[in-house]
Amino acid sequence: MGDNKESGPEGLNNSIDGEMAVDDEKNGSQSETESKKRRTRTPSPNPTPMQDLMVAASPPKFISFEQLMDAANGVKNMSLAHEIAVNSEFQIEKLQPEKNSIEKQVKEVMQKAFWDALEAKLSQDPPDYSHALVLIEEVKENLLSLLLPQHVRLRAQVLEVLDMDLIRQKIHNEAFDIFFYASYVMGTMARLCAPVRDERVAALKELKDVVPLFKEIFEVLDLMKMDMANFTIQQMRPYLQQQSVDYERKKFNEFLKTQEENGTDGLEFTRLWLKRNFQKLLAAEKEAAEQGQTTSSTPNGTGNDSAATSPPPLPSSSSSSPPSSKATPANILNEGYMETLNWDPNNIYPESLVLDQSRFCEIEKKCKLLTTIAAVQLVTYSSVGAPIAGISSLKTTLKSHVQTLLEGESV
Repeated sequence: MGDNKESGPEGLNNSIDGEMAVDDEKNGSQSETESKKRRTRTPSPNPTPMQDLMVAASPPKFISFEQLMDAANGVKNMSLAHEIAVNSEFQIEKLQPEKNSIEKQVKEVMQKAFWDALEAKLSQDPPDYSHALVLIEEVKENLLSLLLPQHVRLRAQVLEVLDMDLIRQKIHNEAFDIFFYASYVMGTMARLCAPVRDERVAALKELKDVVPLFKEIFEVLDLMKMDMANFTIQQMRPYLQQQSVDYERKKFNEFLKTQEENGTDGLEFTRLWLKRNFQKLLAAEKEAAEQGQTTSSTPNGTGNDSAATSPPPLPSSSSSSPPSSKATPANILNEGYMETLNWDPNNIYPESLVLDQSRFCEIEKKCKLLTTIAAVQLVTYSSVGAPIAGISSLKTTLKSHVQTLLEGESV
């Protein structure tokens, strides 16, 4: 019974003050824990000023790495599809590292080490074809990736000739001829390559050493895969242009959903962009209204006598209604797009326009260049007048000189 007394009011007060000793008995420890929980959850009846300034912490929201990568891939795919649909000259180009860069140096060192290892393996007696087998299998996969669905017979032929089990048997029985397979690969490449690669493929037949030959084969195969990708893009562009709107809307909504799950507003800068231009329209309306009031408040003596003696117009139903605002959604959007022609670099581009930011920047440069050229020509013809009115080539000359002064920007 003595243990139960400590769980009463006196024990509760001691637990609040932190002075009650922990009892080894089960009932005492449970009562202390429950009293501490009640103390923790009970708000203070008289909050202090510091408590008024504190903001309740929201529960943390976490996003998994897979969701983050899915969102990044979705934005990347959306950007690629948008570029293909909008830019008719879009093509995939081979990425070349910058000269004397660390990336280029590391790449050259790794490639040299690989080809030196292959040459060392082939120089052994008997030759070691373990590295060569890996290369042949990779060449086989590259050739298969270049085939179209209608190349059924050629696909079967590649699978038959470049049969890795059969090649291993030939190596085991010392009946393997690497130049036979290299010749077959070059012949297949000649049948599949674009006309622009015919010269490179024909130059392969002049190489007699195994290592330089396979090195060049892989370089040409990379170019052929790039040509195939560009050909596929060209064939798919009309379909992508038809489906790009729905596809981009879907991917952008997925991106916004991921941002929302992470506690981020995915349209923060778009809202600021529209609000900024909405305020511009309101300011212009207010200024126009003030100018109208100033004009209407002119004394009658200073105006026309007929206007001063004329009776005031009769009120109509249309004049009694308040004037409609020009800050409509269409006008706000138009004003926003006009802002892109003179964009403040301190402002961040809205999320809904970020895919076309480079195009808007190019249009802005051309707009400023055209404005400068037109201003120079207007001032020149207004100042000089009739003596240069009949000189048709002067406009072209002025335009060329202004472009040269402005870093050769082309219109």
